[in-house]
Amino acid sequence: MKKTFLLFLLLFSLSTFAQNKSKQIEFTYANQKISGTLKNNFKNLIYEIEVKVDNKEVEKFLIEKMNDITIDNEAYISSLNDIDTNLSTNPSNFNNEPNPNFKKEWILLKFLVKGDYNLYSYELSNFTQFYFSSPTSKQIEPLIYKEYFINHRTTKANNQFQNQLYKDAPQPELGFLEYKKIEYKKDKLIKYFNKLNNYDLEKGITKTKFNFSIFGGVVLNKFDSNKIGRNTPQEALLYIIGYSENYYIKSTENYTSPTIGVAVEIPFSNKNQSAVFADASLSIYNQKFQIDRQYTENHPLGYSNINYELKSKVVLINAGYKHYFKIVENFEIYGEGGITLTNFINSKNIATWETENGKRSDSGFKSSTNFGGMLGVGLKFNNHYYVSARFKKPLETGNTMQIFTLGYTF
Repeated sequence: MKKTFLLFLLLFSLSTFAQNKSKQIEFTYANQKISGTLKNNFKNLIYEIEVKVDNKEVEKFLIEKMNDITIDNEAYISSLNDIDTNLSTNPSNFNNEPNPNFKKEWILLKFLVKGDYNLYSYELSNFTQFYFSSPTSKQIEPLIYKEYFINHRTTKANNQFQNQLYKDAPQPELGFLEYKKIEYKKDKLIKYFNKLNNYDLEKGITKTKFNFSIFGGVVLNKFDSNKIGRNTPQEALLYIIGYSENYYIKSTENYTSPTIGVAVEIPFSNKNQSAVFADASLSIYNQKFQIDRQYTENHPLGYSNINYELKSKVVLINAGYKHYFKIVENFEIYGEGGITLTNFINSKNIATWETENGKRSDSGFKSSTNFGGMLGVGLKFNNHYYVSARFKKPLETGNTMQIFTLGYTF
């Protein structure tokens, strides 16, 4: 139970780190150029912000006095505008009111499309509010959309934004009914405004990117054979050597085995600094013991050795979060963590020994699966090659694993 708690604590910490990683901000304030680290929750950019100015303490800045704003190299604008902070896509937060409860606040809006027709966004905890401006009206206005209850179990959407587009930012080739098909979604609206500005329709749209890799390396491990094989060495041999016999291990386990695998990685930050990943690898584990038997003078069998061997195919499946830190051009380090699934396939125990009637043997099979946790570090260079070191701890098999790999990303 304690190990399970520690694993989930690890995953929660990684998730929190992913969501709250620092964002760099630059802007002009009172005719001075300010740069530093944004300390606010990124989904609470209202009225004022807190910035840890480079090499200084945390300072507060009024949004209404900010100009020429970039956050992580993306353009923003300060605006006194309507905002309803209770808007949500979660039905548990819906009410019976069809219209947003707007209030005027100074907020930071992100540019999604910049041109004659501008599209902006503001991120709430569970909702993205879009805004627009057009040549006929330079004023930034909210595109109105709200889901609400019409009775205790039925919901409806206020799609007023469709009428706003038809009236103030129309595409001449679209008929009125076609505006009813426009969805209140980021990519859909970006394409709409790109077309208004005669841009490439896909401009500004982040597509899901998959990075595929192959890798090979070595696994350093020591398994508890009682957990992955049929018996422990002692249990497999006690009925042979007897409880009164003295025996000792002459040679120990084979700790090292080769491994090969494939991996997929999905970046999800605008600079590809953060990613989720999954990978699978195969290794062969081979554990050998040689046990010397020592007998009393009147023992009828004399002296003999017992050989014990455990063979297993080990399939490792991992999934988790990875974060990159750029050191210099074409060279990055990264940290990663996640959950691991260890599959022992057709584990075979073999014990062989000599008797007065010749060689004897005993064997058994077992397959098992165990969950665990994983932490790792790595180096990536030239955007394709990487080396990594991982530490894995399955929850139940009583073993640890260290894996060192060299990989190539296509």
